[in-house]
Amino acid sequence: MVKERKGKQKTTLGGAGDVRGRAFADMLGSILETACGIYIVPEELQIRFSVALVGDMSRDTLGTVLDELPVAATIALNEELGERGVFLTDAPTASALVAAVSSREPDAERTLSEEDINVLHDVFGPIVHAFSAACEETIGRPFGTIENIELSDPVSRERIAGQLPEALSRATISVTIGKDASGKMAFILPVNLMEVLAETATLPQESSGSSGPKAQTYEHVELKQSKVASAKPHELRETSMENIDLILDIQLKLTARLGQVEMPVGEIMELAPGSVIDIDRLVDEPVELVVNDRLIARGEIVVVQENFGIRITEIISPKDRIKSLR
Repeated sequence: MVKERKGKQKTTLGGAGDVRGRAFADMLGSILETACGIYIVPEELQIRFSVALVGDMSRDTLGTVLDELPVAATIALNEELGERGVFLTDAPTASALVAAVSSREPDAERTLSEEDINVLHDVFGPIVHAFSAACEETIGRPFGTIENIELSDPVSRERIAGQLPEALSRATISVTIGKDASGKMAFILPVNLMEVLAETATLPQESSGSSGPKAQTYEHVELKQSKVASAKPHELRETSMENIDLILDIQLKLTARLGQVEMPVGEIMELAPGSVIDIDRLVDEPVELVVNDRLIARGEIVVVQENFGIRITEIISPKDRIKSLR
């Protein structure tokens, strides 16, 4: 239950609520550490997250948070975990994260563009993948998928709020890029999801001798930073290789793209067997390999027994992968 007061917010949880909150925060720290290991960014732009606070959140507070953090990634959750959650951040933090995954220096004067919103899939995607790996491992269910990312306005904020369940939990995340503290994010999730994940974590034993569970009141639930927040660059790289194992079984669709051409609707309607379409690509040019519409490599067509195959000739750099989105 959440009590709204002026000044700092206090959350009162019965029994082991405080312990569950800390258990969830510890698990969330591990999830975010895994996500940091997925990002392919220059060493000087390493992205680090640390859990600042967790707790229940009232519907009244939700409106204020949506106003403060208008960049929203709506998550369609597995139906057994709830209908929807939302990851939030502000425009400056989003812009800095986009710059990092695009391998360019952050520009404080740059406004968040539609192209930047598209690149945010590469920011929130690893977090969702890390959540999914944790949920699969601990509770045997997938987490969910990104439904939409947008820079919300008052109308869309009302829509987002209406899609969320009544009982909500909130985790506030500090974001650091390179050596600079760059901003914050907030994860708004159903309370039952936090409780399920917390119950799977190792909980500290409660002191004996008490006659029964007592209500615990805590202010913000101040938490230690996750290990990734204080890790050195070489430690991050070693951790990354360990954490990447958690997502290696995720299935992705790999497509070989010969080429593409724009045609008027009238010409498309006139296509018939025997029609020849001139694709703007030379015969000896390599084909493109794309994953989820992201260019990752180029190669040449070969014959493997009775099937076509692709021999990789070029792997796209992280910077060029980002450019391919634009």
